[in-house]
Amino acid sequence: MSEELLIKRDGEDLFARLVEMFKEDAIEQKRLMDFFKTQPPEFRDRMEGIESVAMGLKKQENGYVNTNTRKSASEKELERLDKETDDAMLRQNPYFMEYKMKHEGGFIVPTDLEARREEYKDNPNKFKRRVA
Repeated sequence: MSEELLIKRDGEDLFARLVEMFKEDAIEQKRLMDFFKTQPPEFRDRMEGIESVAMGLKKQENGYVNTNTRKSASEKELERLDKETDDAMLRQNPYFMEYKMKHEGGFIVPTDLEARREEYKDNPNKFKRRVA
């Protein structure tokens, strides 16, 4: 195997370990999930609007109304709307590209080793395992 291939393989192994460290850090995962589910706010509003229409809900001044029953949306419907909006945010969030991250297998993980090196080069303890 050529030296270039060995170096590339070592880099891939290092990146795979970094991804695993991200997955194991429960505190950081919660922080990242909260961030990507809510930011940017105008994108979340747009995703909520799309999801509400898909569920048959219409936003009015005093909350959501079920368009079939013409009654206020139930607590269960609102919880489902929130979950569907969260899922949409984790699938389509424009900040993933900006922050070089992605949602994969229920975790927020990096997509770029160099970006992580730059971000954490001054803080070698950043990836120590933390449990919530």
